[in-house]
Amino acid sequence: MIVCSCHGVSDAAVRKAVEEGARTPELVAARCCAGNSCGACLEMLEQLIREMASPPTSSGDACRARSLRLKRVA
Repeated sequence: MIVCSCHGVSDAAVRKAVEEGARTPELVAARCCAGNSCGACLEMLEQLIREMASPPTSSGDACRARSLRLKRVA
C-alpha cells in the first residue's frame, strides 16, 4: 500500500525505516522521504510508528486491528 503519494513510498518502506530505528515522522522522512512534502501522510506515518512500537498481544488481535485501520484509511 502506498503511504506517501508525493514520493510513492510504501508501507513496507516505512516499516523498514522504523525497524532500522526511525521512531518519529521526521526520522522516517530522513530515511525514505515519506512525510517531507505535503504532509498528508503524517497521520499514517505516526500510526505505523505506534503500531510497530507496541507489539500486539496475539496474532488474532493484530489482524483485526490492522483490518480496522485499513478500512478507516480506505
